[in-house]
Amino acid sequence: MAHLALEDYRRAADDFNEVLRRDPRNAEAHNSRGGCLQALGQHNQAVRDFSEAIRLDPDRPLTYFARASSLRDIHEHARAIKDLDVCLGEQPDDALVLLWRGLSLLELGKRDLGLADIRKAIRLDPEMRADPDVIAAGVGLEP
Repeated sequence: MAHLALEDYRRAADDFNEVLRRDPRNAEAHNSRGGCLQALGQHNQAVRDFSEAIRLDPDRPLTYFARASSLRDIHEHARAIKDLDVCLGEQPDDALVLLWRGLSLLELGKRDLGLADIRKAIRLDPEMRADPDVIAAGVGLEP
């Protein structure tokens, strides 16, 4: 998988296509191809690969996180929140997951819940204050 190491995501996706041609039930290959497609901005296709990886191996929180990332990019915030909830079930104090869930909640008009997640993320990782999405959301520094 030299193409992946070289960040040649188109060729890396082709490499994973070949792996999946031989072994279509390879969850890791679906996950990795999804990551390549995500890097190429092909989020709908990435969601399909991440979904298949989850179907084949549902005990991989990082795959849920990756799918949530693409779902957020295509503005499917309700679905992204469900995946982020899975991640928080494994690591309830993950600042980045809390931040993303909070931002998605804001997108859905759930301001109080979203702000609570974002403020908790900032308490866990004060550097989150400088995140452009936090600044754009107008979240104050108050507790």
